[in-house]
Amino acid sequence: MSLVSPVHAATIPGSVHESGDRVAGQESGSLDTGKSSWAVDSPSGHVTAVLRRDRSAGRLALEVRRDGRATVTSTLGIETSVADLSKGLTVTGLERSSVREDYRTVVGKRHEHHDVGHQLTATLRGATGESMRLQVRVFDDGVGYRYVLPGAGQTSVTGERSGFRVPAASEAVLMEHRANYENQYRRLRADEVKQLPYAFPALFRLPDGGWAMFTEADLDGRYAASHLLPTGQPGSFQVSLPEASVTSDGPLTTPWRVAVVGDLSAVVESDLVTDLAGDSRIADTDWVRPGTVAWSWWSDGGSPRDLERQKDYVDHAAEEGWEYVLVDEGWSPQWMPELVAYAREKSIGVWVWSRWQDLETQQQRDALLPLWKSWGIAGLKVDFMDSDSQARMKWYDALLRDTAEERIMVNLHGSTAPRGIERTWPHVLTSEGVRGGEDYHLGWVTPQHSVNLALTRNVVGSMDYTPLTFSADRRETSAGHELGLSVVFESGLLHPADSVESYDGRGVVEAVLRKMPTTWDETRLVSARPDAEATFARRSGDRWFVGSAQAGAASSTSVPLSFLEPGRRYLAEVVRDSGRDDLVVERHPVTSADRLTVDSEANGGFVVLLSPIESGPMLENSLLNRVSIEAERRWPEPGSTVPVTVRVQNKGRQPLRDVRGELSLPESWTAEPVGATTGQKVRPGGVTTLRWKVDVPRDAEPGSAHTIGVDASYTIGAGSVERTAEQKVTVAPGSAPSGSPYLSDLEPFDSFNWEGPLERDQSNGGSASGDGSPITIEGRTFEKGLGGAAHSEQVFHLGAVCDRLTGYVGVDDSVGTNGSLAFQVWGDGRLLFDSGPMTGSDAARPMDISLSGVEGLKLIMVDGGDFVRDDHGDWADARLTC
Repeated sequence: MSLVSPVHAATIPGSVHESGDRVAGQESGSLDTGKSSWAVDSPSGHVTAVLRRDRSAGRLALEVRRDGRATVTSTLGIETSVADLSKGLTVTGLERSSVREDYRTVVGKRHEHHDVGHQLTATLRGATGESMRLQVRVFDDGVGYRYVLPGAGQTSVTGERSGFRVPAASEAVLMEHRANYENQYRRLRADEVKQLPYAFPALFRLPDGGWAMFTEADLDGRYAASHLLPTGQPGSFQVSLPEASVTSDGPLTTPWRVAVVGDLSAVVESDLVTDLAGDSRIADTDWVRPGTVAWSWWSDGGSPRDLERQKDYVDHAAEEGWEYVLVDEGWSPQWMPELVAYAREKSIGVWVWSRWQDLETQQQRDALLPLWKSWGIAGLKVDFMDSDSQARMKWYDALLRDTAEERIMVNLHGSTAPRGIERTWPHVLTSEGVRGGEDYHLGWVTPQHSVNLALTRNVVGSMDYTPLTFSADRRETSAGHELGLSVVFESGLLHPADSVESYDGRGVVEAVLRKMPTTWDETRLVSARPDAEATFARRSGDRWFVGSAQAGAASSTSVPLSFLEPGRRYLAEVVRDSGRDDLVVERHPVTSADRLTVDSEANGGFVVLLSPIESGPMLENSLLNRVSIEAERRWPEPGSTVPVTVRVQNKGRQPLRDVRGELSLPESWTAEPVGATTGQKVRPGGVTTLRWKVDVPRDAEPGSAHTIGVDASYTIGAGSVERTAEQKVTVAPGSAPSGSPYLSDLEPFDSFNWEGPLERDQSNGGSASGDGSPITIEGRTFEKGLGGAAHSEQVFHLGAVCDRLTGYVGVDDSVGTNGSLAFQVWGDGRLLFDSGPMTGSDAARPMDISLSGVEGLKLIMVDGGDFVRDDHGDWADARLTC
């Protein structure tokens, strides 16, 4: 390992000028300190930072202009345990310089980076004689500023007066701050911002149509990770520490406070965070290898305890050409060396999961990291740091130093959002710091959230969202949206979260993922609107990949192909929605002068693969199929017969021959074919149907969960292909309801409530049963209902005999106006009702939902986005008609 030296500055005449008077041609690097303002231009002159000093109070402020228009204003200053360096400041020196850097990152929007900027350094003296330097660095895509506190010994910073202010008429895309950064980004007007902390990065649309993003860069254990706190004035925020003070050995250089400015493309494509980050601490990065990772935890939480199941995922990764397998919580050191050896034979690397507490001390790291490396593990997923404190930042420094020495790659989960870490520590291939795909199980994920993440959190660093969750039983997105996230989201580890069987049944998805890079040479934002759409084009070598994620009604997206090499012909392979849960492939010859129009379903999306036409198609025709299985009853009674249908769709250009299917059944279940299940043919664009009658044993345990699978095969050309698909079923737990019962008078089949038991006919109280109050929503009291606390899930068996669910939902008055919740009703995996976020000031919202044919009813109550602990809500007067 080697520490690369910091940036070198060189004088550029004319790059800095006193406000109103350009100092063109001046050879000296110093400026007149007697003025009250000084301006620094970016190399192109499009961005200007104006540093101002109020003569009477001695306070500093920074104004950022783009093309002559003021966009952002920043208050400046810092307080230490011995001095207030936010007022009474005198400017004792001013120097100008330039910054030119060429550097490479392993992951990110591109590998090769070239930044050129101009810097103004102001030396300041406080009212009591203490000194400080302020550095302002200006680039064509934004501005960064930081403080340097000189002197030896320890320095304690007790607060900053740094801030950012945009016009009050601006719109914002913000996430309320949480230590693990797992809230949702929301689009707000400036006057809708609450008096709550908001996380970096924060995105703003300015009244003149421009955009600004605020964040920080070059963070390490010298400081703590900051966030934004509204000042009470619309559009105005102050940088706030997560603790009372931070203490470091002097001289102390703070992280950069960063404002990225420009149109939305300029902001989203910007590398300003890595431009301002520290250089790589690792001299040789040849061992750092991004890739695609097979991962079993999302689809089967107990599978990391099962060596044989992990070998299945190794086999799957090898078959797909993926690089890695991640074994999550539950793995055993007794069998891990065997798994690593098994994977090595198939050229698959193994990542292991660990809690950060297991690596908290130097003694723990010295014991575990060399041991794991001796087994041959490739990488470490470390989890649950859940803190922005300086102590945790110091721990990050130590962990990343020690893993780099062992040549172990890192995936940071339960982490802070990145602040340029991909440049400083290249072996960090991705970070969580996001409400990701796992929240299909644990919480609430909306299509709007996917779109907004691409324009906020993912802009500042690689993001381990764990996408492509086609089998999520609460998915609002189309198949095209899920697939589109493989391009829309950037991560050095592409982490498809679904099961082997889910991908195996979707040949189109497999075909795309086999060709999908995990790092990029170039990134372009094609089009975007917060809450509505994010479409990206990313280049790897001479191939381009376009991905789109959308929220809202079905739509058509126009994709100009001007990013392609002029004069060269390409083959565009468009993978788009075909209905909500299926995909179709279309191929078109195109050039840079063309424009593609792609149709999508509601909450849809797509992927386009573009390769030089002489290279031929990227997608393997033999994989372009879909095998699906459907049980007519998902809640069959003991002793009943369930019709099961398997469909094999040919989405390629060659016929499928000798199509065969064989069911995989739970123990003691039996099946009888209905018609032919072997020897079928499927023409291109066609489908064949295989049918069985499955007998459920009379002694099947009521309420037991099972999986019916199909192993399908076919011949295409001279080769054979095998496919699998699964359908989960639950044996009916008892008789279906009848009449018009209230849900509070029924026993749920399955029940989870975050705090204490779900309460019947009263609100959620605390941990004990019956400790709630009467159900009351915005002053209206209800005698019947269910009271819960987010996160809460209740499942009822209806047996397809009920017609409607009626009632009201809302935040219970017992928690006041701070609570926020969203209520959803799902029937057999279909979203039937969504209240959207509700607060304690909202009146009860009525629901009247058709339940025709629904066997399993799921009521979900989730946090509305602010993670207030007392998110108590009610399903008031919730009643069935059966």
